[in-house]
Order: sequence, then structure tokens, then C-alpha cells
Amino acid sequence: MVKYILFDTETTGNQKEDSKNDNYDIEPSSFDICYSVGSAKGLNLVNIERQKLQWYQFQNSQENIAMIKYIDSTQEEFNVSFDFNDDFIRNPQKLIIITPNKDKAKVNIYVLNLINVEKFLDFNKKGYIKFKNKKAFFYPYSKAGQLSIEYSFEIITLNIIDSKTLSRYKSIMERNYLQQLNYLLFIIGCYGLKNLEDAWSIYSKLREDIQKRYKDLYSNIANVRKRNKCFNEFKAQNSGDIKKFEKKYYNYFQEKILKFDDFSEFWNKEKSKTCKYCDISEEQINILHKENKVETKRFYSRGQTMEIDKKNAFGEYTKCNIILSCYWCNNAKTDEFTLEEFKSIAKGINEVWNNRLGGSNIKFPDSMYNKENNCNEK
Repeated sequence: MVKYILFDTETTGNQKEDSKNDNYDIEPSSFDICYSVGSAKGLNLVNIERQKLQWYQFQNSQENIAMIKYIDSTQEEFNVSFDFNDDFIRNPQKLIIITPNKDKAKVNIYVLNLINVEKFLDFNKKGYIKFKNKKAFFYPYSKAGQLSIEYSFEIITLNIIDSKTLSRYKSIMERNYLQQLNYLLFIIGCYGLKNLEDAWSIYSKLREDIQKRYKDLYSNIANVRKRNKCFNEFKAQNSGDIKKFEKKYYNYFQEKILKFDDFSEFWNKEKSKTCKYCDISEEQINILHKENKVETKRFYSRGQTMEIDKKNAFGEYTKCNIILSCYWCNNAKTDEFTLEEFKSIAKGINEVWNNRLGGSNIKFPDSMYNKENNCNEK
């Protein structure tokens, strides 16, 4: 298992080990490594859905595009395929290729600046880049010949992001999408529309009213069953359009609702994550579990790690509305209680945890319930 250490990325000679970093239980994915390199280079991830052949798209503050890819090879000579023929990807100004270093504690970084040679390149065609004899040779499949270009080389080690970051982000993105899809299907049924684009236009203008009318359905089980039948019929007849809308919405979510960079900062802020409602930490939960003081039969699937809740249950997964919650607080709050109303319930949960831990080890987070921490989005 590779141990990744914080490293001074400006030079390759001064290593700064961080005692807080332990060996990772899960081998970091190619995305984890690419994202960590991008962050070390001061680049922002553009979109996790916009990728070709596992190239990830980043940009700097001047909006110059950089494409990053990880190649699992320790050979000095290797090939890298490319195919950036995508409506969302403009010709990149920089390519960054990452490979593992032979000492297993570092990664190799190959940086190719393309600004001076981009007029000779055609990234709208498939091709590959061959690294050989300290040079990079471009071979477009559709053209004869080759183009040689110099590259810079670094050896660095990184503070890898939590391996769960991407999966958690995709999970809340999917949940957000499914909720919005239900609202749109409800609009289609109410207004007799035939496509999701028209429904989205109406929803954008009448969001609060639509959400209220949608919730009113749940007072009558017959209406819920009727709604579900209509939803299923529409989805069966329009699966292609729904798939297109899903991709479009995922792009919208990443650009307008919650950027991955913001989520990564939120998710990776603490090593041992704590519940912001009652303040118990993952480490303390594991202590209780080892002492057989965790009673839930669902602990194999929920409870070991923090979950992502919405302070305002009827809002979206925005930067100001997401919060870390233990399974028990998340389960208790549901979509019934406001943040202010839940405070007294969370205090009771906090007292139980302290009793089980044999003292007052968990200080209740009173400041979390201040008005400025409440997300007022609708």
C-alpha cells in the first residue's frame, strides 16, 4: 500500500511529512490521484461527467483548460490515448500525465504546455502520445507523420483526497436529480405537457408553488398511487428524453448547484468527521461499537461513517444547505423538523452518547443552531 505524504510541490527536494496522514485503507482511484494533482497545481475541476478515456478536465483562474490523466505504468516509455471530441471540451492548453514512481511513495508528473504548438494539433481526432527518449510524440490516427514536443517533469507526493469523496458527491447529485425529476413529472401531469424541457421552464418560475402542491399529494394515498402510475407510464414512453435530460441536469448541478471543489472541501475538512447536530465523531462511534454499545441492527450498512443531510429538507444539496450528520440524527430529523426545532432532539441524543461513553466527552454544538448557520433557501 502506498503511503501518500504532504509534499512541497514547488520543489522536489523538500519533503514535509504530515503525521496526521496514515496509510489508506482503500487504494486511491485514478480520479483521486488526478484530482489531488490538479489541486496541488491550483486547478479547479470543471466537470466529472466531461471526460474521455479517463482524462479529467480542469481549468485555472484564467479559464485555460488542462486535461489530466493517470497511467498505471512505471515504464519510462509509454503511450497515452486521447480523444477530446466533445462539445464541452475545447482544445486544451496543457496536458498533465501522472504515473507511479518506482519507489512507491511518489508520483511522476509530465506537464506538456501546448499553447505554442496547438495550431499543429488536432484534438478533435482520436490519437495517442508516445513518451520516448525524453520527448513526447503526437500521433493523430487520421494524419500521417508526427509532432515532437518537449515536456517538464516533476516527482511529487500528495495528500490524496478521501476515496469516498467522488462516490458521495455522485450519490447526492443523483438524489437531487431524482427529486427534481419527480417535480417535473408532476408538472407534466398537472399541465398536460409532453416534454421535460417545458416542465423545467415552468418549475424554474413556480418552484415554491410546485413543491407545495407536490407535498399536498401525500395527504391522499389514492392520489399518490395515481401519480406513480402516470410517472411510470411517462418514463416508459420517454426513456431516451429522460436520459438526455439526466446528463444535462448533472452538468447543471455541477456548475450551478454544488461544484465538486466545494463539496471536496466540505467532505475532506476533518479526518475523523463529526455530526454537526449532536457532535459525536466517527472515532467515538467506533469506540461504542467495540464496546457493544451501539444497538442498531443496521450498523453493517449505516452508522459507521457520517452521512450528508440537508439542513432544509426541502431545499437542494447546495453549499450552504449540506451538513454532516450521524445516522441517528439523520434518521430522527427526517423531513419533519426545522433546524431550530431539531435542537432539543439533538441535545437528547448528545446526552445518550455521553452516558454511553461514560462522561461528558461530547460537547453539544450550540453555535451550530445560530440563525446565521441556517440555510434559508427554498
